[in-house]
Amino acid sequence: MARWRGNFENLTKSLISHLTGLEEGEDNFRLCQQFATSNFKFHRFLDVDSHKVTRALDGMRIKLEVHSQTEKAKALTQLTEDFLNSPIFEDKNDGKTDTHYSILYLLFLLADHPTATDFSLALPHREDEPVDDFDWSGHLLEGEDVYRGGYADSPIPSDDESLSDSDGDERSQPQDNAADNQSAVVTATQDTSMLVTHESDVVEDKGYDWLMKNLVVQYWKGMSREEDTIDNHFSSNLARDWESYKSRTNQLYCEGGRTFVTEIQVLREVLWMLSGVSDLFIFLHKGGRFTLRDDISVSHLTKESVESFVQPFCRHGGHVQVLQTFVQEIVSQSCLGNDLTGVPMTYQAFTKTVSQFLQDLQTYLSGLEKRIIRNEEVMTLSMMSVELQAWSQKIGLVYSLYINGVAAAASLPTNSLKASHLLSVMYNTVLEYDSLGEFTPDMIMLLLPMWMQTSQPYLQIIGDWINNGHLDDPMNEFVVQRNDNVKSVDETFWENAFVLHMPKSTTNSSVLSTTIAQFPEHEQVAVATAWAPKFLQPVVKDIVLTGKSMEVLEHLGQLFQVIGNRDGKPDSLYDTFMKSLEQTLGTKSPAAGKSEGWRRVTTVSTPVLTAQIEQQLRGLGVYDPLLRINFEAVFSHLHVGPVESEEDRELRLLRGLKSENLQPVEMLLQECLYPHILRRYHVVCSELVRILKEKYRLMDFLTAMRKFFLMEAGDTMFNFYTNIFDRMKNMEQWRDLSVLNLVLHEAMYALYPDETNRLSITVEVPSVQEKFPISVTDCIKLSYEVPWPVDLVISSRSQDIYNQIFSFLLQVKRAKYCLEQLRFFDLQKEDILKSIHLSQYEEEDTTRNTRIHRMQLLRFRLLYFVNSLHNYIMTRILQSTGLEFQSDIEASVDLDQIIAAHNSYVSKIHERCLLHPKVAFLREAVLKVLNLILSFHKIWDQGVDEISMKIIEDMELEFSRCIQFLASFLNNVIKRGSFPHLESLAFSLITSMEYKGR
Repeated sequence: MARWRGNFENLTKSLISHLTGLEEGEDNFRLCQQFATSNFKFHRFLDVDSHKVTRALDGMRIKLEVHSQTEKAKALTQLTEDFLNSPIFEDKNDGKTDTHYSILYLLFLLADHPTATDFSLALPHREDEPVDDFDWSGHLLEGEDVYRGGYADSPIPSDDESLSDSDGDERSQPQDNAADNQSAVVTATQDTSMLVTHESDVVEDKGYDWLMKNLVVQYWKGMSREEDTIDNHFSSNLARDWESYKSRTNQLYCEGGRTFVTEIQVLREVLWMLSGVSDLFIFLHKGGRFTLRDDISVSHLTKESVESFVQPFCRHGGHVQVLQTFVQEIVSQSCLGNDLTGVPMTYQAFTKTVSQFLQDLQTYLSGLEKRIIRNEEVMTLSMMSVELQAWSQKIGLVYSLYINGVAAAASLPTNSLKASHLLSVMYNTVLEYDSLGEFTPDMIMLLLPMWMQTSQPYLQIIGDWINNGHLDDPMNEFVVQRNDNVKSVDETFWENAFVLHMPKSTTNSSVLSTTIAQFPEHEQVAVATAWAPKFLQPVVKDIVLTGKSMEVLEHLGQLFQVIGNRDGKPDSLYDTFMKSLEQTLGTKSPAAGKSEGWRRVTTVSTPVLTAQIEQQLRGLGVYDPLLRINFEAVFSHLHVGPVESEEDRELRLLRGLKSENLQPVEMLLQECLYPHILRRYHVVCSELVRILKEKYRLMDFLTAMRKFFLMEAGDTMFNFYTNIFDRMKNMEQWRDLSVLNLVLHEAMYALYPDETNRLSITVEVPSVQEKFPISVTDCIKLSYEVPWPVDLVISSRSQDIYNQIFSFLLQVKRAKYCLEQLRFFDLQKEDILKSIHLSQYEEEDTTRNTRIHRMQLLRFRLLYFVNSLHNYIMTRILQSTGLEFQSDIEASVDLDQIIAAHNSYVSKIHERCLLHPKVAFLREAVLKVLNLILSFHKIWDQGVDEISMKIIEDMELEFSRCIQFLASFLNNVIKRGSFPHLESLAFSLITSMEYKGR
């Protein structure tokens, strides 16, 4: 140390200054120098660290275990411990020295990819002990007469020898690669009696020789030989003889290299293939299909025979691979997130059922493999085909469900269409096999639980909606979706609050979110039903109506009326369905024997209170039922017993189904599912109708619409429109909004003062000039303020139709009023300027009285037409249609029926008043007559002296043409029987024509 002290200290000082920036002479510099010098002198900074080596070896062991190479890890641990505990030098007995750790660390640094290296533990070479062949018993017993009795000739090993042999066998098992453990299975667990021959001399193979004979030949590494697979039986040479025959008959035939395997090995790999293992030797997996290797040969079977036997297994193995891939994809996608674009819960439920099916299949195949390993029975490929025939059909059935229900729906744009398609495919498959009856009981027992479990999320969504009023559909897989743009208080809530996802007819986009109301009324139910699962199509309308009604009741604050005060969480629709199914099919009592099967069990309720407590409750004073209820609640909590979970109960029900107790699936739905939905529908919808009628005066508002818009309030509306007609006649201002509202409210004050705050008038400026003078009053529109939720029935759209009918009635009323206001003396009054205009009529042959008579006749004819039209509208249309509407409202059990009845009522009146575009030509003919009445009223007021015969004849001709057209058209319609309500109007017009003919 003294030789390089100076250089050592200088280097240490330079190192401290470089790292810390301290200057020599400071206290901190001196402390750093002392610390560094001490470490350089006394610490082992250049020697190997035993702790570091131990940590490195532990890391290597953990890495091997992570790569499923447990045999390597165990060997590494054992070998390192043996090395550390053994001495290195002959004269020393110490272990775990620096030399040990240095050698281990060197070997660790030299190691290259330990996990990728094939390793097998070398067995210690054991030299056979020399066998003493000298016959000591014969030598010692020479000349002695010994009775041997019935003992066997072979020696019986002692307990110590047997124990040592078994220990030696266990120690001699090799540690193979973990990748080979799947194929190379040691059959050392076989019965020891298989190792004993039945010859007189018993020879036991022990140790390494026994192990080598009982190990599976590593045929996947090319270690199998033809001699190992050929037996003395002549059938064992069939493959070799067949290859020889082909080579003799075909000179161009070239036999390639072959790998000889036994039939048992083929069976084992068949089972692994059906279990979902794709990395096999005998079978190759490529492109989703399994194929037999070309170089595989079985000694007693030709290649064609082997292919014919394993081809069905390869097909079903490919199906299992597809199902496993589907399950893995769904599980991985479900773990990514729960967004709207995620996997539908219906797919997740279907994945769960498929996964359970695959687990059951693997359990069965594992049991079958154990039977083959025990080698206690003969098993061939042909026998395996018969053994797996039922499971092969089940695999094909589940695979067809996946292909038709999931793979075929991959192009569908929305989760709702995918879920509905899958459930419909499964239901159709259940019906198909159910129709075959007793021929397919196993298939029904497989399909029915799968379909029920797959439909669970869908039924959960429906149950939450109709029971609690919440449409909880995070994956958008329900056929109806809530439109967030429409609030509950909007008048279009009932039509637009729920959206259907429908495919577009155009090619620009694959999907269109459209509301139910955009379809015609008679097609709305069909459109919603078409995209619902098939088994829910009979009740999908009731489901939607119940869900809508629940949301309306929730916003009205009346939800407690249909939910009630529930102490616990109510049963979901799926749980209720399962309970009903259990009651219908019967349950298996836990205490019953296995032979009882599924029977209907009558459960006897055990009394909570004992007889003694019951006697005390009734004996002390007055009997208090409330006290008894509290005692029952207390004692019911004290009864502690095994509680069956819902999932266990569901599995017990589904797996306990017996084919002989099953009913047709449609009958099960009608008895176990539909009644719960329909019962909920009647409770919720009838309650909403009752609240609308009693608390929100729905019928009063409907009556008000008929009174004012349809002018059933005759006196009030007469005072209103006559005031307007008089203002028109007197050329006064009548279009003013304030004037019209004042006139209307003055007419209403006498009989309907409470309605003045709701009813008002708006004046619309016509976009184009009116074609007919009679249409001048079309600018008057009534506006009736309807509160929510009554505006769900009386919407603004229906008020527009009411206003169209009101405008037409106002036109008819005006024409009738104008004719009724005509006076004969106004027509016959003398003109003061008669002398001036006398020359105008000198050439006419008719006299003044003739013109007066013709004008009077025309007036009566026009008045007859108007009265006939007015009576037809007010009686045959408004009154009779109103009575029909009243009966429809009373028979309605839900809000949808009320809305449909009201819309049908308004549309029917609108059509029968000739306001529909299809009968525009008839309405135009009627308007011509009404305009003719206004013209007639105008010239009537001028006096007969201002009217020429030509004007009268032109008016008569135009009126006759309109009447003839209307009468002939209506008569033809009546003859066909299309519109019987037009019979009275047609008869009136025909009578007018006959009068004209006379």
